[in-house]
Amino acid sequence: MKNSLTVIGLFTLLTLTAFAQRQKTAGFTLAGFLAPHASGKVFIYYEKNAVSYVDSANVIAGKFKLSGTLAAPAFAWLSFQPADTTIRKRNIVGLFLEPGQMRLSSTDTLKDVTITGSKSDHDFVPIRKALKVYAAKSSQLNQEARAYQSANDTMGLNLVVSKMRELAKELKNGTYRKFVKEHPASPVALYALNQVAGSDLDPDDIEPLFKRLTPQVRHSRAGEDLAEKIRIAKATIIGHSITDFAQADTSGKLVRLSSFKGKYVLIDFWASWCEPCRAENPSLVKSFETFKYKGFTVLSVSLDKSRASWLKAIRDDNLQWTHVSDLNFWDNAVAKKFNIRYIPQNILINPSGKVIARNLQGKELTKKLADILK
Repeated sequence: MKNSLTVIGLFTLLTLTAFAQRQKTAGFTLAGFLAPHASGKVFIYYEKNAVSYVDSANVIAGKFKLSGTLAAPAFAWLSFQPADTTIRKRNIVGLFLEPGQMRLSSTDTLKDVTITGSKSDHDFVPIRKALKVYAAKSSQLNQEARAYQSANDTMGLNLVVSKMRELAKELKNGTYRKFVKEHPASPVALYALNQVAGSDLDPDDIEPLFKRLTPQVRHSRAGEDLAEKIRIAKATIIGHSITDFAQADTSGKLVRLSSFKGKYVLIDFWASWCEPCRAENPSLVKSFETFKYKGFTVLSVSLDKSRASWLKAIRDDNLQWTHVSDLNFWDNAVAKKFNIRYIPQNILINPSGKVIARNLQGKELTKKLADILK
């Protein structure tokens, strides 16, 4: 069973030819052995050409086999669901698939694995070990956090949250960043660099690391995707002029961002189904009402897919400004143009169309507007 889930020099002719050959789709198999008496099901999740796939296979007497096609090495999550329904927890492990034949063995149902047949996964081993340590520490901190919450101990909870942030920072700037610097020719470096970049990519930080990668890695499909994210991020950093766009409003009329030239505009990415967005709306309404006569407005871009839900949320939240959407959910053309991977997000531009701030919420937005619209 296989389903499509739909989730950045010149080369010599020889190099271009070799690159083209590497992009051709080829088959892979992953034969696994978990434990002598293991039974249940394994699930694998991976991406191919920016499209997400899930596949599954039965585990009989500890053995399973998965197969598919790839154009290049790809990161995947493999999970095991025991046949015993009283065991609710799934074991899960990250690995790198490659075209060809791979073997996986584990005597403890994915808690520790040995994989052969994939050079990329061999490169990935130190990251997998670091992720295991991270998961154990994170689990312990989550338990402590729940205990402090139950005891209404705010000071203790804040301390644990601080430890969680430091742990995530250690993984990002230690494990992942170090890997990128030490393995510039490995496809795994792109995975690691994407983890460093996160969902709010800083081009001044990420582009120099990206340029350290070899041409073959940079010009792979995944490399070109990251290059595009860097390009978009550079276009929306403070001080840059934002690229114009157009989308239909609630009446179907095409609205261009450039039609608001001469005003301060908050480009607001949201959706009716997004609870944090809806929670922020009352504050946004106050800012709009306070500054709308001083040259400020809002242009909301919705990631909705239901027109009825979109219009109802606008009415219910009393959002008296311009709204646009193509009702394509996360595939909204404007959201993709600006690499919007989470919401709420916003971009504040000045009357000439230059970005002056990003992701201002609540009092931060009010203060910013009060400073510039005195």
